[in-house]
Amino acid sequence: MRITKLLPTSRAARVAISLAVLTSLVAISVIVAGATDGTTEDPLRRDAQAYASRYGTTVDEALRRLNLQDAVGDLEHQLVSNESASFAGLWIEHTPKFRVIVKFTENGESTIRPYVNDGDLENLVDVGTAVNTITSLQQAQATAKATGESINIETESDINILGNRAELFVLDKSAFEAKLTERGLNLPAAIQIIEVPKFSSTQANVYGGLNVTGSKGPCTSGFSVTDNAGTDGITTAHHCGDAYLRYNGDDFDVEGGSKGGSIDLMWGSSSDYTPINQIKDGSGGRSITGTKHRNNQSVGSTVCKYGKNSGHTCGELISKWFDPGSGFNATWMRVQNYDIVLALGGDSGGPWFVGTKAYGSHRGIVDVIDDNGADTGVDDAIYMAVNYFSNLGIEVLTD
Repeated sequence: MRITKLLPTSRAARVAISLAVLTSLVAISVIVAGATDGTTEDPLRRDAQAYASRYGTTVDEALRRLNLQDAVGDLEHQLVSNESASFAGLWIEHTPKFRVIVKFTENGESTIRPYVNDGDLENLVDVGTAVNTITSLQQAQATAKATGESINIETESDINILGNRAELFVLDKSAFEAKLTERGLNLPAAIQIIEVPKFSSTQANVYGGLNVTGSKGPCTSGFSVTDNAGTDGITTAHHCGDAYLRYNGDDFDVEGGSKGGSIDLMWGSSSDYTPINQIKDGSGGRSITGTKHRNNQSVGSTVCKYGKNSGHTCGELISKWFDPGSGFNATWMRVQNYDIVLALGGDSGGPWFVGTKAYGSHRGIVDVIDDNGADTGVDDAIYMAVNYFSNLGIEVLTD
């Protein structure tokens, strides 16, 4: 499947879904950056229920698999740090059986064993061979992006970890290739050029529901945060408009924000509200007690989000290297689920999480097209990883 930019959120099916969600949300009590009704349901179990429904397994088995994602993420971080000369990537497969695929350019079996022997993943890891390392794919992606900028043609890009290639998205492939020929330029062999009907876009749309509003429209509050000076506040997406941040009709002081590179985030504080380490999840809310760094989020992991208009949805992390185009870095996380609408307009800034760990902040959706260039009617979602909050001098409240 291939990817393009955000679709309008006016499809009849999405409107019907959003209206149903809005109706159900009317009775929910609202607090800044989260809500709770006193229920004690294990938040990870709620995510496991979504997983079990998608993959046709039991909730207990889903819980086991979700808990194993921590070990997989730790393994990936170790391999990136220690084996960059040969590590070609890893991902989690859920069907027909649950396993972890790990690829190296050479000596894979001997390389992997010290990392998994006698551990939780020992009998789950399948090792294979690939041509390109992760490092070389990232270099190819960066080169392709710079080439596009040098000929003044807008691009987006990503790394297809399963296909072991980097992908460069353009609006007119023939025109792009003609420009390369005219300038005598060549792209790295690991790059595949893909023509898409439109690029990704954000979701700062005027939409009903629970409101955190920026100067460009309503969005979703994300996580409660604090800075080094002890100022507490809430986050949302910077593209919602940073001229002001408003909740429930009350203006917050905009403390900081940025859009570009690996970030699309702003945050604000108000003496009238007390931020707490909770988020809405569509079922009573949950506490956030930890964070998950991008380095420890693995392709194939199941991740979940909450948006004020689409509610609680979960999908599979299919890439950690999506590049939204000029001015951005190839660090954005992309999530897929063919069975549901992952996100709707107004969800921007909302939290991505698993269990009680913060994973990132929602930015938008990406239209999926088939090999013939036809719209599949499916959208992937993209989010910024939570570790980039530190670029603004803030961290997620976890207690």
